[in-house]
Amino acid sequence: MIRPHSMGLRLGALCGLWLAVLSTPLPAQSRPVALVIGQGDYLKLGKLENTLNDAKSMTAILQSRGFDVVSLANANAAQLRQGLADFRSMLARSRRGVVYYAGHGVQLGDENILVPVDLREVSAASLTRLGVTLRQVVTALTPAQPEALAIILNACRDNPLAAAQIQKKGLGEAGIDIPPGFLVIYAASAGQTALDSADTSANGLFTARFTRWFADPSLSLRQVMRRTRVDVMDTARQLHHPQLPSMYDTLPRDSRFDAEATPAAPARLQPPAGLVRVIVPGAAAAPTDLVARALVKRLQAQLPQPITVENIIDIPGLKVADLVGEAPRDGRTLLFSPYHASLARLRRGDKRLSGVGLVTETPVMLFTHRGAGMRNVKQMLERQRAANKPLDIAVSGPGSASEFCANELRRVLGESTFNVAPFHGVAPGLLALMGSQVDLMCEPLSSFAPQVASGQAIPLANLQEDAAAEGGVATAQAQGYAVVVPNWNALFVPAGTDAAIVAYWSNALQKALADPTLQAELRALSAGSVTTDKAVPLEVELSLKVGLEVAH
Repeated sequence: MIRPHSMGLRLGALCGLWLAVLSTPLPAQSRPVALVIGQGDYLKLGKLENTLNDAKSMTAILQSRGFDVVSLANANAAQLRQGLADFRSMLARSRRGVVYYAGHGVQLGDENILVPVDLREVSAASLTRLGVTLRQVVTALTPAQPEALAIILNACRDNPLAAAQIQKKGLGEAGIDIPPGFLVIYAASAGQTALDSADTSANGLFTARFTRWFADPSLSLRQVMRRTRVDVMDTARQLHHPQLPSMYDTLPRDSRFDAEATPAAPARLQPPAGLVRVIVPGAAAAPTDLVARALVKRLQAQLPQPITVENIIDIPGLKVADLVGEAPRDGRTLLFSPYHASLARLRRGDKRLSGVGLVTETPVMLFTHRGAGMRNVKQMLERQRAANKPLDIAVSGPGSASEFCANELRRVLGESTFNVAPFHGVAPGLLALMGSQVDLMCEPLSSFAPQVASGQAIPLANLQEDAAAEGGVATAQAQGYAVVVPNWNALFVPAGTDAAIVAYWSNALQKALADPTLQAELRALSAGSVTTDKAVPLEVELSLKVGLEVAH
Protein backbone atom coordinates (compact mmCIF):
# COMPACT_ATOMS: atom_id res chain seq x y z
CA MET A 1 0.00 0.00 0.00
CA ILE A 2 1.28 3.48 -0.85
CA ARG A 3 0.89 6.05 1.88
CA PRO A 4 2.11 9.62 1.34
CA HIS A 5 2.37 11.49 4.62
CA SER A 6 -0.16 14.22 5.19
CA MET A 7 1.10 17.70 6.01
CA GLY A 8 -1.99 18.45 8.14
CA LEU A 9 -2.13 22.26 8.45
CA ARG A 10 1.33 22.44 6.84
CA LEU A 11 3.08 23.82 9.85
CA GLY A 12 6.25 22.65 8.21
CA ALA A 13 6.87 19.07 9.24
CA LEU A 14 10.59 18.61 8.82
CA CYS A 15 11.16 16.33 5.85
CA GLY A 16 14.75 15.63 6.45
CA LEU A 17 17.81 13.54 6.56
CA TRP A 18 21.23 14.74 7.59
CA LEU A 19 24.39 12.89 6.68
CA ALA A 20 28.13 13.45 6.77
CA VAL A 21 30.81 10.83 6.52
CA LEU A 22 34.48 10.00 6.85
CA SER A 23 36.93 12.10 4.90
CA THR A 24 40.31 11.18 6.40
CA PRO A 25 41.46 7.55 6.80
CA LEU A 26 41.83 6.50 10.43
CA PRO A 27 43.63 3.52 11.98
CA ALA A 28 41.83 0.24 11.39
CA GLN A 29 41.36 -0.29 15.13
CA SER A 30 39.35 2.95 15.43
CA ARG A 31 35.89 1.70 14.51
CA PRO A 32 33.24 4.24 13.54
CA VAL A 33 30.32 4.61 15.95
CA ALA A 34 26.61 5.18 15.46
CA LEU A 35 23.60 6.25 17.50
CA VAL A 36 20.33 5.00 15.95
CA ILE A 37 17.03 6.37 17.29
CA GLY A 38 13.62 5.04 16.29
CA GLN A 39 10.50 6.84 17.55
CA GLY A 40 7.16 5.14 16.96
CA ASP A 41 4.94 4.95 20.06
CA TYR A 42 4.05 8.57 20.87
CA LEU A 43 1.84 9.25 23.89
CA LYS A 44 -0.20 12.02 22.25
CA LEU A 45 0.74 11.93 18.58
CA GLY A 46 -0.30 8.44 17.57
CA LYS A 47 1.79 5.55 16.31
CA LEU A 48 4.21 5.75 13.37
CA GLU A 49 4.31 2.53 11.37
CA ASN A 50 7.73 2.35 9.71
CA THR A 51 10.09 4.34 11.93
CA LEU A 52 11.17 1.43 14.12
CA ASN A 53 11.67 -0.73 11.02
CA ASP A 54 13.76 2.03 9.45
CA ALA A 55 15.91 2.23 12.59
CA LYS A 56 16.41 -1.55 12.63
CA SER A 57 17.44 -1.54 8.96
CA MET A 58 19.91 1.27 9.57
CA THR A 59 21.36 -0.58 12.56
CA ALA A 60 21.89 -3.70 10.47
CA ILE A 61 23.53 -1.90 7.53
CA LEU A 62 25.79 0.17 9.81
CA GLN A 63 26.93 -2.94 11.66
CA SER A 64 27.67 -4.64 8.35
CA ARG A 65 29.90 -1.70 7.46
CA GLY A 66 31.89 -2.02 10.68
CA PHE A 67 30.15 0.52 12.92
CA ASP A 68 29.70 0.03 16.66
CA VAL A 69 26.01 0.84 17.06
CA VAL A 70 24.00 1.97 20.09
CA SER A 71 20.22 1.97 19.62
CA LEU A 72 17.41 3.88 21.32
CA ALA A 73 13.77 2.95 20.77
CA ASN A 74 10.88 5.25 21.76
CA ALA A 75 13.12 7.68 23.65
CA ASN A 76 11.66 10.32 25.92
CA ALA A 77 13.12 13.81 26.22
CA ALA A 78 15.61 12.90 28.95
CA GLN A 79 16.75 9.77 27.08
CA LEU A 80 17.31 11.74 23.87
CA ARG A 81 19.58 14.21 25.62
CA GLN A 82 21.41 11.54 27.59
CA GLY A 83 21.86 9.46 24.44
CA LEU A 84 23.51 12.38 22.69
CA ALA A 85 25.76 13.04 25.69
CA ASP A 86 26.87 9.40 25.85
CA PHE A 87 27.40 9.29 22.11
CA ARG A 88 29.61 12.38 22.28
CA SER A 89 32.05 10.41 24.46
CA MET A 90 32.09 7.54 21.97
CA LEU A 91 32.58 9.95 19.10
CA ALA A 92 35.48 11.68 20.83
CA ARG A 93 37.37 8.36 20.77
CA SER A 94 36.40 7.28 17.26
CA ARG A 95 36.27 10.65 15.49
CA ARG A 96 33.86 9.05 12.98
CA GLY A 97 30.18 8.66 13.62
CA VAL A 98 26.56 8.56 12.52
CA VAL A 99 23.43 9.70 14.32
CA TYR A 100 20.25 8.36 12.74
CA TYR A 101 16.81 9.53 13.81
CA ALA A 102 13.46 8.23 12.54
CA GLY A 103 10.35 9.79 14.06
CA HIS A 104 8.36 12.99 14.24
CA GLY A 105 10.17 16.19 13.39
CA VAL A 106 8.71 19.66 13.02
CA GLN A 107 9.83 23.11 12.05
CA LEU A 108 8.95 25.67 14.70
CA GLY A 109 10.07 29.20 13.97
CA ASP A 110 13.59 28.90 12.62
CA GLU A 111 14.33 25.62 14.38
CA ASN A 112 14.01 22.00 13.25
CA ILE A 113 12.90 19.94 16.24
CA LEU A 114 13.08 16.19 16.99
CA VAL A 115 10.03 15.15 19.01
CA PRO A 116 10.36 12.86 22.09
CA VAL A 117 7.68 10.22 22.63
CA ASP A 118 6.66 11.67 26.01
CA LEU A 119 5.35 14.95 24.62
CA ARG A 120 2.13 15.32 26.63
CA GLU A 121 0.93 18.74 25.55
CA VAL A 122 0.61 19.45 21.84
CA SER A 123 1.83 23.03 21.88
CA ALA A 124 4.73 25.20 20.81
CA ALA A 125 5.70 25.79 24.45
CA SER A 126 5.89 22.06 25.15
CA LEU A 127 7.88 21.41 21.99
CA THR A 128 10.34 24.16 22.82
CA ARG A 129 10.83 22.77 26.32
CA LEU A 130 11.09 19.04 25.50
CA GLY A 131 12.16 18.84 21.87
CA VAL A 132 15.75 18.60 20.66
CA THR A 133 16.69 20.93 17.81
CA LEU A 134 19.13 20.20 15.02
CA ARG A 135 21.14 23.15 16.25
CA GLN A 136 21.36 21.53 19.70
CA VAL A 137 22.45 18.20 18.21
CA VAL A 138 25.28 19.89 16.30
CA THR A 139 26.28 21.92 19.35
CA ALA A 140 26.24 18.86 21.61
CA LEU A 141 28.52 16.82 19.34
CA THR A 142 30.95 19.54 18.26
CA PRO A 143 33.14 19.22 21.40
CA ALA A 144 34.00 15.65 20.29
CA GLN A 145 35.90 17.24 17.39
CA PRO A 146 34.75 14.62 14.89
CA GLU A 147 36.69 14.26 11.69
CA ALA A 148 33.51 12.97 10.10
CA LEU A 149 30.00 13.04 11.49
CA ALA A 150 26.78 11.73 9.99
CA ILE A 151 23.48 13.04 11.32
CA ILE A 152 20.62 11.31 9.50
CA LEU A 153 17.20 12.70 10.33
CA ASN A 154 14.34 10.84 8.67
CA ALA A 155 11.39 12.86 9.89
CA CYS A 156 8.88 13.38 7.07
CA ARG A 157 5.89 12.39 9.16
CA ASP A 158 2.34 13.63 9.67
CA ASN A 159 2.10 17.06 11.21
CA PRO A 160 1.73 16.32 14.92
CA LEU A 161 0.79 19.90 15.79
CA ALA A 162 -2.17 20.32 13.46
CA ALA A 163 -4.50 20.36 16.43
CA ALA A 164 -2.53 23.23 17.95
CA GLN A 165 -2.97 25.26 14.72
CA ILE A 166 0.67 26.39 14.80
CA GLN A 167 1.37 28.04 11.48
CA LYS A 168 4.39 27.28 9.36
CA LYS A 169 7.16 29.87 9.47
CA GLY A 170 10.08 29.88 7.08
CA LEU A 171 10.70 27.73 4.03
CA GLY A 172 11.47 24.34 5.49
CA GLU A 173 15.20 24.69 4.78
CA ALA A 174 17.85 23.77 7.35
CA GLY A 175 18.51 27.49 7.82
CA ILE A 176 21.68 27.03 9.90
CA ASP A 177 25.35 26.91 8.98
CA ILE A 178 26.32 23.34 8.11
CA PRO A 179 29.83 22.66 9.48
CA PRO A 180 32.54 21.46 7.09
CA GLY A 181 32.47 17.70 6.68
CA PHE A 182 28.69 17.33 6.58
CA LEU A 183 26.29 16.25 3.89
CA VAL A 184 22.67 17.07 4.65
CA ILE A 185 19.87 15.34 2.78
CA TYR A 186 16.16 16.02 3.07
CA ALA A 187 14.08 12.97 2.16
CA ALA A 188 11.80 15.36 0.24
CA SER A 189 12.21 18.96 -0.81
CA ALA A 190 10.50 21.71 1.19
CA GLY A 191 6.76 21.64 0.57
CA GLN A 192 6.77 17.98 -0.51
CA THR A 193 5.77 14.89 1.45
CA ALA A 194 7.67 11.60 1.60
CA LEU A 195 6.19 8.26 0.65
CA ASP A 196 5.94 6.04 3.71
CA SER A 197 6.17 2.99 1.48
CA ALA A 198 6.41 2.40 -2.25
CA ASP A 199 6.40 -1.41 -2.42
CA THR A 200 6.23 -4.40 -0.10
CA SER A 201 9.21 -3.14 1.91
CA ALA A 202 8.68 -2.46 5.61
CA ASN A 203 10.80 0.68 5.23
CA GLY A 204 9.98 4.15 4.02
CA LEU A 205 10.99 4.91 0.44
CA PHE A 206 14.07 6.97 1.27
CA THR A 207 15.48 4.54 3.86
CA ALA A 208 14.89 1.56 1.56
CA ARG A 209 16.79 3.21 -1.29
CA PHE A 210 19.53 4.63 0.94
CA THR A 211 20.35 1.28 2.56
CA ARG A 212 20.39 -0.38 -0.85
CA TRP A 213 23.14 1.91 -2.14
CA PHE A 214 24.93 2.16 1.22
CA ALA A 215 25.52 -1.61 1.08
CA ASP A 216 28.01 -1.13 -1.78
CA PRO A 217 31.40 -0.22 -0.23
CA SER A 218 32.89 0.59 -3.64
CA LEU A 219 30.78 3.74 -3.95
CA SER A 220 31.94 7.09 -2.69
CA LEU A 221 29.72 9.07 -0.37
CA ARG A 222 28.51 11.44 -3.06
CA GLN A 223 27.89 8.56 -5.44
CA VAL A 224 25.63 6.90 -2.85
CA MET A 225 23.71 10.12 -2.23
CA ARG A 226 23.27 11.03 -5.88
CA ARG A 227 22.03 7.54 -6.67
CA THR A 228 19.67 7.52 -3.70
CA ARG A 229 18.28 10.92 -4.65
CA VAL A 230 17.46 9.96 -8.23
CA ASP A 231 16.23 6.49 -7.23
CA VAL A 232 13.71 8.06 -4.82
CA MET A 233 12.71 10.67 -7.40
CA ASP A 234 12.13 8.08 -10.16
CA THR A 235 10.11 5.73 -7.94
CA ALA A 236 7.94 8.53 -6.57
CA ARG A 237 7.28 9.89 -10.08
CA GLN A 238 6.07 6.47 -11.25
CA LEU A 239 3.55 6.64 -8.43
CA HIS A 240 2.48 10.19 -9.44
CA HIS A 241 3.95 11.61 -6.26
CA PRO A 242 6.49 14.48 -6.39
CA GLN A 243 9.44 13.70 -4.13
CA LEU A 244 12.93 14.99 -4.79
CA PRO A 245 15.36 14.76 -1.86
CA SER A 246 17.34 17.96 -1.40
CA MET A 247 20.98 18.08 -0.33
CA TYR A 248 23.35 20.22 1.74
CA ASP A 249 26.92 19.24 0.91
CA THR A 250 30.02 20.50 2.72
CA LEU A 251 32.11 17.34 2.43
CA PRO A 252 35.71 17.24 1.26
CA ARG A 253 35.79 16.06 -2.33
CA ASP A 254 37.44 12.72 -1.53
CA SER A 255 35.07 11.65 1.26
CA ARG A 256 34.17 7.95 1.35
CA PHE A 257 32.05 5.69 3.49
CA ASP A 258 34.88 3.15 3.66
CA ALA A 259 38.34 4.68 3.46
CA GLU A 260 39.87 1.23 2.97
CA ALA A 261 37.69 0.18 0.03
CA THR A 262 39.66 -0.93 -3.00
CA PRO A 263 38.02 -0.18 -6.37
CA ALA A 264 37.91 -2.96 -8.91
CA ALA A 265 40.71 -2.99 -11.47
CA PRO A 266 39.55 -1.50 -14.79
CA ALA A 267 39.04 -3.89 -17.66
CA ARG A 268 41.40 -3.83 -20.66
CA LEU A 269 39.51 -1.77 -23.23
CA GLN A 270 40.23 -1.18 -26.90
CA PRO A 271 39.98 2.31 -28.42
CA PRO A 272 37.88 2.96 -31.52
CA ALA A 273 39.73 2.47 -34.79
CA GLY A 274 40.33 5.40 -37.13
CA LEU A 275 40.34 9.18 -36.91
CA VAL A 276 38.51 10.61 -33.88
CA ARG A 277 36.88 14.04 -33.84
CA VAL A 278 35.63 16.08 -30.93
CA ILE A 279 32.96 18.66 -31.74
CA VAL A 280 33.07 21.88 -29.70
CA PRO A 281 29.97 24.14 -29.92
CA GLY A 282 31.95 27.38 -29.74
CA ALA A 283 34.52 29.51 -31.53
CA ALA A 284 38.18 28.55 -31.71
CA ALA A 285 40.25 30.05 -28.86
CA ALA A 286 37.08 30.85 -26.87
CA PRO A 287 37.14 29.71 -23.22
CA THR A 288 35.14 26.53 -23.89
CA ASP A 289 37.37 25.64 -26.82
CA LEU A 290 40.54 26.11 -24.78
CA VAL A 291 39.19 23.80 -22.08
CA ALA A 292 38.21 21.17 -24.66
CA ARG A 293 41.63 21.31 -26.34
CA ALA A 294 43.42 20.93 -23.01
CA LEU A 295 41.42 17.74 -22.44
CA VAL A 296 41.93 16.46 -26.00
CA LYS A 297 45.68 16.84 -25.58
CA ARG A 298 45.55 14.31 -22.69
CA LEU A 299 43.20 11.99 -24.54
CA GLN A 300 45.47 12.09 -27.56
CA ALA A 301 48.36 10.84 -25.45
CA GLN A 302 46.39 7.63 -24.84
CA LEU A 303 45.54 6.97 -28.50
CA PRO A 304 47.69 5.79 -31.41
CA GLN A 305 45.60 7.71 -33.96
CA PRO A 306 44.99 11.48 -34.16
CA ILE A 307 42.09 13.39 -32.60
CA THR A 308 40.81 16.50 -34.34
CA VAL A 309 38.81 19.31 -32.79
CA GLU A 310 36.03 20.87 -34.87
CA ASN A 311 34.49 24.18 -33.85
CA ILE A 312 30.84 24.85 -34.64
CA ILE A 313 29.37 28.03 -33.17
CA ASP A 314 26.13 26.68 -31.74
CA ILE A 315 25.43 27.71 -28.16
CA PRO A 316 21.85 26.28 -28.15
CA GLY A 317 23.30 22.95 -29.26
CA LEU A 318 20.88 22.29 -32.13
CA LYS A 319 23.41 21.92 -34.96
CA VAL A 320 25.81 19.77 -32.98
CA ALA A 321 22.97 17.54 -31.79
CA ASP A 322 22.13 16.80 -35.42
CA LEU A 323 25.79 16.34 -36.35
CA VAL A 324 26.74 14.00 -33.50
CA GLY A 325 23.37 12.34 -32.98
CA GLU A 326 23.29 11.14 -36.59
CA ALA A 327 26.99 10.10 -36.67
CA PRO A 328 27.98 6.41 -36.81
CA ARG A 329 27.83 4.71 -33.42
CA ASP A 330 31.50 3.72 -33.53
CA GLY A 331 32.89 6.02 -30.84
CA ARG A 332 34.82 8.18 -33.31
CA THR A 333 32.60 11.26 -32.98
CA LEU A 334 32.28 12.93 -29.58
CA LEU A 335 30.60 16.14 -28.44
CA PHE A 336 31.94 18.49 -25.77
CA SER A 337 28.66 19.86 -24.45
CA PRO A 338 27.68 22.20 -21.59
CA TYR A 339 24.98 21.32 -19.07
CA HIS A 340 22.33 23.81 -20.14
CA ALA A 341 22.48 22.87 -23.83
CA SER A 342 22.40 19.18 -22.88
CA LEU A 343 19.37 19.72 -20.65
CA ALA A 344 17.62 21.76 -23.33
CA ARG A 345 18.02 18.88 -25.79
CA LEU A 346 16.34 16.49 -23.40
CA ARG A 347 13.54 18.95 -22.69
CA ARG A 348 12.87 18.98 -26.44
CA GLY A 349 12.69 15.19 -26.35
CA ASP A 350 16.01 14.73 -28.20
CA LYS A 351 17.60 11.54 -26.81
CA ARG A 352 20.10 10.92 -29.61
CA LEU A 353 23.15 11.56 -27.40
CA SER A 354 24.50 9.61 -24.44
CA GLY A 355 26.92 10.88 -21.79
CA VAL A 356 30.44 9.53 -21.33
CA GLY A 357 31.37 11.52 -18.23
CA LEU A 358 31.70 14.98 -16.73
CA VAL A 359 34.84 16.98 -17.57
CA THR A 360 34.54 20.26 -15.68
CA GLU A 361 32.29 21.86 -13.06
CA THR A 362 32.58 25.63 -12.82
CA PRO A 363 30.73 27.18 -9.86
CA VAL A 364 27.93 29.65 -10.48
CA MET A 365 27.81 32.40 -7.86
CA LEU A 366 24.89 34.47 -6.59
CA PHE A 367 25.82 38.19 -6.64
CA THR A 368 24.32 41.41 -5.35
CA HIS A 369 25.53 45.04 -5.50
CA ARG A 370 27.35 46.73 -2.64
CA GLY A 371 24.45 49.01 -1.80
CA ALA A 372 22.05 46.13 -1.14
CA GLY A 373 23.22 45.56 2.43
CA MET A 374 23.35 41.76 2.04
CA ARG A 375 26.30 39.43 2.63
CA ASN A 376 24.73 35.95 2.65
CA VAL A 377 21.56 34.04 1.81
CA LYS A 378 19.99 34.51 5.24
CA GLN A 379 20.36 38.30 5.03
CA MET A 380 18.93 38.18 1.51
CA LEU A 381 15.79 36.42 2.76
CA GLU A 382 15.49 38.73 5.75
CA ARG A 383 15.60 41.76 3.46
CA GLN A 384 12.95 40.30 1.17
CA ARG A 385 10.62 39.55 4.05
CA ALA A 386 11.14 42.96 5.64
CA ALA A 387 10.36 44.72 2.34
CA ASN A 388 7.46 42.34 1.67
CA LYS A 389 8.13 42.38 -2.05
CA PRO A 390 10.11 40.17 -4.45
CA LEU A 391 13.82 40.67 -5.12
CA ASP A 392 14.61 41.35 -8.78
CA ILE A 393 17.03 38.83 -10.29
CA ALA A 394 18.62 39.40 -13.70
CA VAL A 395 18.51 36.61 -16.32
CA SER A 396 20.88 36.82 -19.28
CA GLY A 397 18.77 34.81 -21.72
CA PRO A 398 16.81 31.60 -22.33
CA GLY A 399 18.74 28.43 -21.53
CA SER A 400 21.45 30.31 -19.63
CA ALA A 401 22.94 29.43 -16.26
CA SER A 402 21.35 32.59 -14.86
CA GLU A 403 17.89 31.45 -16.00
CA PHE A 404 18.34 28.04 -14.38
CA CYS A 405 19.61 29.78 -11.24
CA ALA A 406 16.57 32.05 -11.02
CA ASN A 407 14.23 29.09 -11.46
CA GLU A 408 16.06 27.05 -8.83
CA LEU A 409 16.03 29.91 -6.33
CA ARG A 410 12.30 30.30 -6.85
CA ARG A 411 11.72 26.54 -6.53
CA VAL A 412 13.68 26.18 -3.30
CA LEU A 413 13.07 29.52 -1.59
CA GLY A 414 9.61 30.37 -2.91
CA GLU A 415 8.28 31.80 -6.17
CA SER A 416 7.11 34.99 -4.48
CA THR A 417 10.64 35.66 -3.19
CA PHE A 418 12.04 36.60 -6.60
CA ASN A 419 10.97 38.50 -9.70
CA VAL A 420 12.75 37.57 -12.94
CA ALA A 421 14.18 40.50 -14.96
CA PRO A 422 15.19 39.32 -18.48
CA PHE A 423 18.17 40.79 -20.37
CA HIS A 424 19.85 40.03 -23.70
CA GLY A 425 23.24 38.82 -22.53
CA VAL A 426 25.42 38.95 -19.42
CA ALA A 427 26.74 42.49 -19.93
CA PRO A 428 23.34 44.26 -19.82
CA GLY A 429 22.38 42.31 -16.71
CA LEU A 430 25.68 43.17 -15.05
CA LEU A 431 25.18 46.86 -15.82
CA ALA A 432 21.68 46.71 -14.33
CA LEU A 433 23.04 45.06 -11.18
CA MET A 434 25.85 47.60 -10.80
CA GLY A 435 23.29 50.37 -11.30
CA SER A 436 21.06 48.91 -8.55
CA GLN A 437 18.25 48.38 -11.07
CA VAL A 438 18.11 44.72 -10.03
CA ASP A 439 19.03 43.08 -6.73
CA LEU A 440 20.66 39.83 -7.83
CA MET A 441 22.34 37.96 -10.67
CA CYS A 442 23.93 34.51 -11.06
CA GLU A 443 27.08 33.97 -13.13
CA PRO A 444 30.47 32.27 -12.79
CA LEU A 445 32.91 34.24 -10.65
CA SER A 446 35.10 35.06 -13.66
CA SER A 447 32.26 37.09 -15.22
CA PHE A 448 32.21 39.43 -12.20
CA ALA A 449 35.90 39.31 -11.21
CA PRO A 450 36.68 43.04 -11.73
CA GLN A 451 33.51 44.12 -9.93
CA VAL A 452 34.20 41.75 -7.03
CA ALA A 453 37.80 42.98 -6.77
CA SER A 454 36.61 46.60 -6.62
CA GLY A 455 33.89 45.81 -4.07
CA GLN A 456 31.05 46.75 -6.43
CA ALA A 457 29.69 43.19 -6.64
CA ILE A 458 29.15 41.11 -3.50
CA PRO A 459 29.02 37.29 -3.82
CA LEU A 460 26.35 35.90 -1.50
CA ALA A 461 26.79 32.18 -2.15
CA ASN A 462 28.59 29.60 -4.22
CA LEU A 463 25.91 27.47 -5.91
CA GLN A 464 28.02 24.49 -6.92
CA GLU A 465 27.17 20.91 -5.97
CA ASP A 466 30.43 19.88 -4.32
CA ALA A 467 31.88 21.59 -1.29
CA ALA A 468 35.12 23.06 -2.66
CA ALA A 469 35.03 26.82 -1.98
CA GLU A 470 35.44 29.34 -4.79
CA GLY A 471 36.86 32.71 -3.93
CA GLY A 472 36.34 32.05 -0.23
CA VAL A 473 32.54 32.19 -0.62
CA ALA A 474 30.47 29.62 1.28
CA THR A 475 28.10 27.47 -0.71
CA ALA A 476 24.37 27.97 -0.30
CA GLN A 477 24.28 24.43 1.08
CA ALA A 478 26.83 25.31 3.77
CA GLN A 479 24.58 28.23 4.69
CA GLY A 480 21.66 25.84 5.13
CA TYR A 481 19.82 26.38 1.83
CA ALA A 482 19.65 23.55 -0.74
CA VAL A 483 20.21 25.64 -3.87
CA VAL A 484 22.43 24.00 -6.51
CA VAL A 485 23.01 25.29 -10.04
CA PRO A 486 24.88 22.80 -12.26
CA ASN A 487 27.38 24.32 -14.68
CA TRP A 488 29.40 21.53 -16.22
CA ASN A 489 30.83 20.34 -19.50
CA ALA A 490 30.68 16.66 -20.44
CA LEU A 491 31.60 14.35 -23.29
CA PHE A 492 28.80 12.73 -25.28
CA VAL A 493 28.61 10.06 -28.00
CA PRO A 494 25.68 8.99 -30.18
CA ALA A 495 23.11 7.01 -28.19
CA GLY A 496 23.46 3.30 -28.88
CA THR A 497 27.26 3.38 -29.11
CA ASP A 498 28.72 0.04 -28.03
CA ALA A 499 29.09 -0.12 -24.25
CA ALA A 500 32.73 -1.23 -24.51
CA ILE A 501 33.59 1.88 -26.54
CA VAL A 502 31.77 4.13 -24.08
CA ALA A 503 33.67 2.43 -21.25
CA TYR A 504 36.95 3.06 -23.09
CA TRP A 505 36.26 6.80 -23.36
CA SER A 506 35.12 7.00 -19.75
CA ASN A 507 38.29 5.27 -18.60
CA ALA A 508 40.43 7.55 -20.80
CA LEU A 509 38.60 10.57 -19.39
CA GLN A 510 39.28 9.44 -15.82
CA LYS A 511 42.99 9.04 -16.55
CA ALA A 512 43.13 12.50 -18.11
CA LEU A 513 41.35 14.16 -15.20
CA ALA A 514 43.74 12.51 -12.73
CA ASP A 515 46.63 14.44 -14.32
CA PRO A 516 47.63 17.32 -11.97
CA THR A 517 48.90 19.31 -14.94
CA LEU A 518 45.49 19.23 -16.59
CA GLN A 519 43.84 20.22 -13.32
CA ALA A 520 46.16 23.23 -13.11
CA GLU A 521 45.40 24.21 -16.71
CA LEU A 522 41.67 24.00 -16.06
CA ARG A 523 41.99 26.25 -13.01
CA ALA A 524 43.98 28.75 -15.07
CA LEU A 525 41.10 28.77 -17.58
CA SER A 526 38.58 29.39 -14.74
CA ALA A 527 37.13 25.92 -15.26
CA GLY A 528 36.71 23.72 -12.20
CA SER A 529 37.89 20.15 -12.51
CA VAL A 530 35.76 17.21 -11.37
CA THR A 531 36.66 14.18 -9.32
CA THR A 532 37.28 11.09 -11.43
CA ASP A 533 34.20 9.33 -10.01
CA LYS A 534 32.07 11.78 -12.00
CA ALA A 535 33.78 10.87 -15.28
CA VAL A 536 31.29 8.05 -15.91
CA PRO A 537 28.08 7.86 -17.96
CA LEU A 538 25.78 7.40 -14.97
CA GLU A 539 26.85 10.70 -13.39
CA VAL A 540 25.84 12.60 -16.54
CA GLU A 541 22.52 10.77 -16.58
CA LEU A 542 21.82 11.45 -12.89
CA SER A 543 22.56 15.16 -13.19
CA LEU A 544 20.32 15.58 -16.23
CA LYS A 545 17.50 13.57 -14.63
CA VAL A 546 17.44 15.91 -11.65
CA GLY A 547 17.61 18.89 -14.01
CA LEU A 548 14.56 17.63 -15.90
CA GLU A 549 12.65 17.11 -12.66
CA VAL A 550 13.47 20.63 -11.48
CA ALA A 551 12.65 22.15 -14.88
CA HIS A 552 9.19 20.55 -14.82
